[in-house]
Amino acid sequence: MAILSPIHTTSDAGRLLNYCLAGTAHDGSGAPRYVRAVGINCTPATAAREFAITRAIYGRRNIKRQAFTLSQSFSVDELDPADDSNADKALAMGVALARAAFPGRQVVIVTQRDGKGGLWHNHVVIGAVADRDATMTYTSKTGATITEAHKAGALVSSAERNIYRLRGINDQIVTAQLGRDNAEYVKQHQRQPLATPWMDALRAILDEELAQATSIDDLADRLAVRRVELRRRGKAGELSYGYLDTAGKRHQTRPTDERGIGTAYNRANTLKAIHANQAAAIPAPPVTAPVAVPVAIDAPFRPTDADARAIIDNVLAEIEAERAAKAAQVAEPAPATVTAPVKPAPVTKPAPDAVPTDPVIPLSPAPTTSAPVAAVEPEDDPDAERRAIIEQVKAGMAQINANAELEAKRQADADGPAY
Repeated sequence: MAILSPIHTTSDAGRLLNYCLAGTAHDGSGAPRYVRAVGINCTPATAAREFAITRAIYGRRNIKRQAFTLSQSFSVDELDPADDSNADKALAMGVALARAAFPGRQVVIVTQRDGKGGLWHNHVVIGAVADRDATMTYTSKTGATITEAHKAGALVSSAERNIYRLRGINDQIVTAQLGRDNAEYVKQHQRQPLATPWMDALRAILDEELAQATSIDDLADRLAVRRVELRRRGKAGELSYGYLDTAGKRHQTRPTDERGIGTAYNRANTLKAIHANQAAAIPAPPVTAPVAVPVAIDAPFRPTDADARAIIDNVLAEIEAERAAKAAQVAEPAPATVTAPVKPAPVTKPAPDAVPTDPVIPLSPAPTTSAPVAAVEPEDDPDAERRAIIEQVKAGMAQINANAELEAKRQADADGPAY
């Protein structure tokens, strides 16, 4: 059965993308974490940068939620982990989910099978800012058909994050692909007892990620891609955990010794482990370095026009050059004009017998005629160049998307229908 985890947010899209794409598998094999990776309206290796460009274009540089993520998992009887060809099937269902659920957004889909159970699963990372206008239609929990539109630059809405809507889309895609009712299949398996106690599985995940996390936010991102939700409660920020097991059943627990997961995972001990990692100077995986990502599905989902992408690179270089030039400019002070002091006219005392006369007032010098002062021209619009640069960036992104759509059509005509 294909199940979805609740959607999770991150304050650092680059860190989350790097965690999904970089590093080795959790099964101890030493193999890369991902098997397939593909981007919609972006390229996986440069998605963090492209997310940032979109935020900058639409004035969203300082938003706290840079990206959203969810997991799509498949059972053994749906996609056999031993069959490498199932990677493409898993990726195709992940791409279909992303396109239907998040139209008009930049999305990266990463296919892995590195968990303890070795099951096929997708990590779907969604940029928080839409890069184009889009409309989505879905069925609500009451059965009503709802249509919602958003403009380019819009943040992810509550409807887009609604887990009921997302699971409904997932059920439709998986049912169409595998030929059985996914919603009913999930319900049947949720009633069965777990072969492995879920707390043991959760503790194993926490132990593994706590050994590497360098902050609470980093830990939350690491846990999110493994179907664990880290919550902070109250003013003290005490921790609690939500866990979606391999059967699709949700569990909640707190770090207590009585009926919880244990005090080893409370806030104080968690921070102690994080500080130990920081003291050991564990290097964080690079976020900005490009990641070599093989893409199984080529043209339909990945723009490759080098000229259009060069426009963006040139615009970024111009922005940096402009900033450097402004920083180097130092205004020279105008020379001060020194005016010689005017000596007062001497006062002559009259003789004792002289008749007093009116004092002589010296005449002021005649005003000199100076050259007319040229009218000061108003300064240029300081935002004009910035707006022009933004328009170039938009043009570059539009060219990329246009090329992607043309190539998608060409590929579809050549290959026939996809999954």
